[in-house]
Amino acid sequence: LVGGACGAEASHAGDLALHDVSDATEDTAPALAPAPAMAALGSVAMGEDGRSDVFTVTLPEGHGVLGVLVEPNTPGERSDLCFQLEEVTTAAGATWVPRASGPSEWGQTCGDCTQRVFLSYGAGLYVFPNGAEPLAAGEEVSGRVALRDCLSWLPVSEAVDGPLPEAVSVSWASWPEPVEAEPLALHVHLIVASDALASDALREAAVDRARELLALADVSMTVTGETRVADPGELEVSVADPASLVDVLDQVDVTPGEVPVVLTPCVSVSNEVFGEMAQPNGFTFRIPGGYGGARAADAVFLRGASCSDPAAAYWSSAEAMGTVMAHELGHFLGLYHSPDHLPDTDGGGTLMDADPLAVDKPSFTASQRRVLRRHPLLRPVAQGNSEAGM
Repeated sequence: LVGGACGAEASHAGDLALHDVSDATEDTAPALAPAPAMAALGSVAMGEDGRSDVFTVTLPEGHGVLGVLVEPNTPGERSDLCFQLEEVTTAAGATWVPRASGPSEWGQTCGDCTQRVFLSYGAGLYVFPNGAEPLAAGEEVSGRVALRDCLSWLPVSEAVDGPLPEAVSVSWASWPEPVEAEPLALHVHLIVASDALASDALREAAVDRARELLALADVSMTVTGETRVADPGELEVSVADPASLVDVLDQVDVTPGEVPVVLTPCVSVSNEVFGEMAQPNGFTFRIPGGYGGARAADAVFLRGASCSDPAAAYWSSAEAMGTVMAHELGHFLGLYHSPDHLPDTDGGGTLMDADPLAVDKPSFTASQRRVLRRHPLLRPVAQGNSEAGM
């Protein structure tokens, strides 16, 4: 239903107001090596069929990971349209993502592709490789941007859908393949928007559980800031219009490189075209997240209140809450539900199962570790520093 969603339980968005900000943990956060900066390829022209001209990038020697960022040329232009990549190929002759040519290929993700790409609202970050195939040194990669209807996921054209954007903005970056078992740091900014999660003890224990699980991939999570905003009451969100969640994010100054983790009240997420509605335990709007900003609802969202009794805390234990937090961060870092397109997830039983709370000892497979560790916001600690917890 949405990018990554876990679990399930109707709603009115109230006025929001910032009422408390705490950054007590900032002094414990070490300096990180800077995240890769996206270099603009410029405006890529869109055709009347909703598909762009071909763009091509070449990885420098020594770099094994590629990130491609697609954004609207004009913020807010045709916000009912989402971004997808098609015809992603390499000069060596590999086809990672074919041209979508039928209903089986018009979903939120390309399920049969060797490298997965996700239909993205507001902005799309695509990180390669995210499958079994490694990138060769000096690899040349080409692709096209395809516009899709955010609700139906169908291709669009000017003949059917009216005027389309003349161009989109494409940027890219590359970086070395992470060294196996090298500790990588993840900085998280907690945004508390649920009065039912006012208990500091519960939140801190949940963060400890999430930190414990991410450490299985040699990722060290630090909460570098915490902001409290007024509880907006139950929220209603469409997969094509996350405005009520954007309202929460818009109140908070999140430092570039931090991943916002928003503790919300009950959220109902709907897709009017498919007649679907869910009240997930947690969700993200794209896989992976990052570089999209508040306007693209670029964050991890975690439910904090019961939908039947909004004043009551939803979580029965900090362990369960922390497990779902780590699961959703896994989506943000590029992982899909198990089993997926990776070669060692067929048996399930990982943290990324659709219901991680049903897994006795959630963990990551070797392929999942490699994929999530390639995310550009996971950075080595800068020389002379050491990672510290919250």
